[in-house]
Amino acid sequence: MRYRILYIALSLTTLLAVSSCNSCSNDSKKRGGGDYNPVVAQLDETKDSALLVVVKDFDADSVTIMTTKGAHYYTFQYTDAQAMGQFHGKLMKNATYSVFPDTKTKRITRAINVTQLCADEWYYDKKEQRGIQFNHHGGMSSINSNDICFREWKLLNGVLYIYYVGIQQSACDRHQYSVSEAHILQLDDSYLEFLFEGKTYRCSKM
Repeated sequence: MRYRILYIALSLTTLLAVSSCNSCSNDSKKRGGGDYNPVVAQLDETKDSALLVVVKDFDADSVTIMTTKGAHYYTFQYTDAQAMGQFHGKLMKNATYSVFPDTKTKRITRAINVTQLCADEWYYDKKEQRGIQFNHHGGMSSINSNDICFREWKLLNGVLYIYYVGIQQSACDRHQYSVSEAHILQLDDSYLEFLFEGKTYRCSKM
């Protein structure tokens, strides 16, 4: 009887481990050793010159921001980035943004509204209730996905990167993830559109 209980316990432990590896949900970044995807390692080592900031005030041409670390204040021109389609999300006070500035010209070259990106679940197939969620602290979740498991997201120098695995792929270590750049086409309170791995995701909220 004791051996049967031990066998059941070991079987449940193995099942939970496999389930965790294959899960499409990821509320936070997971780190660990193992086989490295060289691109993951390269991105980990790349210096991020973007600023994570909170918008304190803005007018028709300039925005005043405060860094989340150190509470430094800067004022940059933002309208050129908007005209070039590089300012993603609504400009609003007290929202958090990733801002990639040109410090010499005092202009923002790229910006993403992180508050809007992480605000809620985004559904690209409402009929099948398939969607994604950008969690705070870099985790990412897939909702009822049938082809891909989104695991992490990262903003680096104003560019959005998404880490993922195939729906049947087992990857317990983040260094085994695939990673590609995601091109945001539109972001506002109720709509997100981005191009990723040759597919356009047109997302809205439930």
